[in-house]
Formats: sequence, structure tokens, C-alpha cells
Amino acid sequence: MNALSWLLSTCPDASIRDGHKALRLAVTICGKTSRKNPTYLSTLAAAEAETGRFSGAVVTLERAIELAEASGGTDALRAENWKALVRLYKARRPYRQPTTR
Repeated sequence: MNALSWLLSTCPDASIRDGHKALRLAVTICGKTSRKNPTYLSTLAAAEAETGRFSGAVVTLERAIELAEASGGTDALRAENWKALVRLYKARRPYRQPTTR
């Protein structure tokens, strides 16, 4: 569910993106983990941004960063990347995965 939500939120191909479906999926998976999984929260933030809910995306991603930094390890490394996404969402721009060719 997380991977599908991420794809529907961030795919560079607009014909694949579906922010509302991504948001429903992300809300579901975050609920199943009591909003304590930073990776799932980052996906929720991407879905919020894709649906134009940028202030919610910022709050959600900042919570993901807090959780990730507290847990250390690879989550802490992800938190550094997520800080760039916070700036993107504050600028009211959704994230798009880079295209590979």
C-alpha cells in the first residue's frame, strides 16, 4: 500500500498520479501503525502535497523527521533527505520522482 501510494503521489507521469487515491491509501497505512512509522508518514505527506494540502504535508513530514531522527540508523539518513521535501512543500510544490532513461 505504501509503495502504491508513493507512486500515485509522486510519479512524473501525470496520467499515473491520483492524489486522492494515494491519500486514502496513506491514511489507511498510517492508521495501522498509529502514525509512528516515519516512512509511511513521508508518503502521507507526499499525498497531501499532491492534493494541494501543503500545510498538512509540512506538519506530517516534520513529524516523520522527528520520529526518524529519534530512531537513528537508516531512518535518520532519510530524515536529511526529507528536510529538502519540507522546503519543497513550504514552497507549495509537490514532489516528483526523477525520471530515468
